Amino acid sequence: MKLIFTVICTLLSLVIILDFSIASAPITEEVVAVSATRESHNNAGGNSHFSFKARTENHHFSVSEGFAGSLAKADEVKLSYTPIFNEVNTVRITETGESEIFSLRLLSGLILPLLILIVLAIGYKFGSKWSNVVFVFEVLAFADFVYLLN
Repeated sequence: MKLIFTVICTLLSLVIILDFSIASAPITEEVVAVSATRESHNNAGGNSHFSFKARTENHHFSVSEGFAGSLAKADEVKLSYTPIFNEVNTVRITETGESEIFSLRLLSGLILPLLILIVLAIGYKFGSKWSNVVFVFEVLAFADFVYLLN
């Protein structure tokens, strides 16, 4: 049963990496809106931050603060999105040529699945010594998959 779970997590990670790597041909769309949302956290520090999202007629996606400042309504952008999960990988402003891959997209689509594959390979080699770490990364694989489905 453990081996089946590990194989499923390995396949999920490979599918996520493949989806991130094979992007669609860029499509050009017009920016409809750029929004900033203040998100506060109920903790002792009372921390908060802003999340920036851009929206076109067919897609909405997160962008960094600096890139959001460069985007304006009615700007044309070239979007490259993934075939399986329909996530926007790359955004390029056609007028200026400035482009971005949002950091959370890079983390969930490439870095985390690669790290999961590395830990699963180490866990397979060293067996029960790494069983707790492997389990945590298997859960991360499923969480990443659910995040991308959402």
